[in-house]
Amino acid sequence: ELRLPSCVERIDEGAIMNCPKLRSVGTLPAALAALGKNNFAGCPKITHLDFSPCGQLKRLDTICLSNCTRITLPPSLQIIGEKCFAAAALHSATFEWEAYTPGVVRLPPSVIYLHKSAFANCPHLTEVDLSACAGLTVMMRECFAGCRALRTVRLPPSLKLLSVGCFEDCASLEDIGTMPASLERIGDECFRGCDRLDRAKIRAELPVTCPKMTDDKIGM
Repeated sequence: ELRLPSCVERIDEGAIMNCPKLRSVGTLPAALAALGKNNFAGCPKITHLDFSPCGQLKRLDTICLSNCTRITLPPSLQIIGEKCFAAAALHSATFEWEAYTPGVVRLPPSVIYLHKSAFANCPHLTEVDLSACAGLTVMMRECFAGCRALRTVRLPPSLKLLSVGCFEDCASLEDIGTMPASLERIGDECFRGCDRLDRAKIRAELPVTCPKMTDDKIGM
């Protein structure tokens, strides 16, 4: 088990990486404000990381949590870095006060940015709920691409841009609810390969730009 001093404010790039025998991490320090790239990558025996005490932590960086199956998110989280959870064993990422629910990602209201491929190719995810993220206006390319078990998605209420391939090859996706009125653009091939999704409802105030959005299956 790894126990960090309560005074730690930053874990630099790769500081906790490729530790195959590390099984657990004690209570993370409340002072922790920065988690660098690649931390906890290559630590396959760590199954749960609880960031709920880390009220200063605003960013999870690139490829930093790729082996964890369960993440309890910090209430202050604003940015999820590129490929942070990509191709991960992730089963759950939720708020601190919620019970563990396998397959569910539910992001806190503080999140304002999802980088490219943040959750791409996570084979165990079945539900993604971004409905609390009022400040999340852009979802970068391939955010959830290749999550082949993903069935249900709820989008942010102020979303303006779904970038290229956001949900490409989510073969089980069948329910995305109603897209928000704020939506302005849907990127190329956003829903390509979503064979079970036969209709998408958009409540938009302005015409929505949808270049090469999908195969011709999606009713708009």
